Amino acid sequence: MSTMAFVGFQNFRDIFTDSLFIQKLVNTFAYVILIAAGQTGGALLIALGIRNISKAVKGATMFILYIPVFTSGVIITSVWRWIYSSRDGLLNWILGTDVIWLLHRWTAIPAISVIPIVSNLGFYVIVFTVALTSISKEITDAAKIDGATGRQIRRFIIVPIMRPMILLVILLTSIGAFLVWSTIQMMEPAVIAHNLMYDMYSMAFTLGHYGEASAKALVLLGLIVIFATVKKRIERWR
Repeated sequence: MSTMAFVGFQNFRDIFTDSLFIQKLVNTFAYVILIAAGQTGGALLIALGIRNISKAVKGATMFILYIPVFTSGVIITSVWRWIYSSRDGLLNWILGTDVIWLLHRWTAIPAISVIPIVSNLGFYVIVFTVALTSISKEITDAAKIDGATGRQIRRFIIVPIMRPMILLVILLTSIGAFLVWSTIQMMEPAVIAHNLMYDMYSMAFTLGHYGEASAKALVLLGLIVIFATVKKRIERWR
């Protein structure tokens, strides 16, 4: 067994002077923004859209959307690998192109972000749907009597009431996006599209550089703590 030596903050100096680490840090924020926005915004829009439909249709819609949540990640990723395939992929067939979606940074990051968005969308649709049922019908009916349109009711009544839940979902989806790595591992994009979590995993369990991987893990933990603190500050400020 190799001996270990105390190096102080050398690992932190090494990673912050590494251009690839900075690039993967930027990629991490890109994944967080895309995934959190997609899951939160998409789930909220769907929940608002099915709010006033029959219970049977609403239940069927939520069940269909929830199927990817309990489906094996390996199966889902395999389907998406076929969709993004440059040779016989569904996406290139629909668009009539031969793009290698996972080769370039600006196509690989959005392409990979779609997978966790679709996979977990159903869960957050249910969360928002349950939150919407807690809003008293008397409030929306009173707004209609005062002449408010459906759009105004959603914008000035429903969304402000649901603001704490929306912030909570943003926090949960953002933390999940910070920790995405298995999807990247199975999709095998170009190195230029890797994020900090996958880089940390590769550094520890592939290369055996545990000290540098631990430093990256602490940086990632610090980012999540900062994000959660900002969320709490926003709640108190409002």
